[in-house]
Amino acid sequence: MTEIAKLQKKLQEAGDATLPLSKGKGQTAACTFVLLGDKAEGWKNDSLTALLLLAGTGRFRAGQQKWQVKPGDWFLLAAGQDCKASLKEGLLVQLVLPEAFSVKDLKKDLMLGEAEEVGTHGRVAVDGPAGAAFLAALNEYQTSDSVSSVLLKSQLLTALALALRALNEVGSLSEREIRRYISENYVSTSVKDAAAYYQLSPNYFSDLVKKKTGQSFIELVDEQKMETAVRLLARPDLSIKQIIGLVGYRGKSFFYEKFGKYYGMSPAAKRKELFRQQGINL
Repeated sequence: MTEIAKLQKKLQEAGDATLPLSKGKGQTAACTFVLLGDKAEGWKNDSLTALLLLAGTGRFRAGQQKWQVKPGDWFLLAAGQDCKASLKEGLLVQLVLPEAFSVKDLKKDLMLGEAEEVGTHGRVAVDGPAGAAFLAALNEYQTSDSVSSVLLKSQLLTALALALRALNEVGSLSEREIRRYISENYVSTSVKDAAAYYQLSPNYFSDLVKKKTGQSFIELVDEQKMETAVRLLARPDLSIKQIIGLVGYRGKSFFYEKFGKYYGMSPAAKRKELFRQQGINL
């Protein structure tokens, strides 16, 4: 059971929708884990608030803006905003920042102009660099010494900067870049691995790949494996068993099934055809 799943279970057993981790004192932040169900729940932010969705899917609204949300979605919301969420098995981390924090100050520290957005909303891999930085900021609530406010602000700025970088990289994540990644990592990569590489949640990354290429990530990986397998089949120094391992398949039957669907013949038949074309007699 993951730490997130354990936390969800703890909240359910407590019979309470929220688990306050600190009441917040002075210039420290107040942090709560909020368990949200299918029933829509609303609230109003009294202070600048950072939110990070750790689990669940559904809808979230802040002011007049609405989003379909998934794990890894984060929000930085100004004071006075009305919020409403309807999530299935949702687990939301809510960090209410002290009065010393403001969006204007954060823009200045991030070297952004007044007209530039800090990023009201973004999406990161919860276990990626930006997600880890967000969680580090959320954990700083435990300290109430003279430097806790400085550390909290530093960690939050780091999280936002990494999140902004991830958003910028998403905008430039072209089909060419996706195919480059796959060509270099197809043997052992997965959707989760690739999403973490680009600091995105797996679901969001999958949707992005489909939008950019017209194919799913798995289809693109299989395509790369099949094309590489054909090139290797033309080499008489490699056995079919060796080729199966080189392209990242563990089982012969699964490889043969994939290959047959892709090329309409067995690997052995394709190899004979390739040898014949090259004038190789074995």
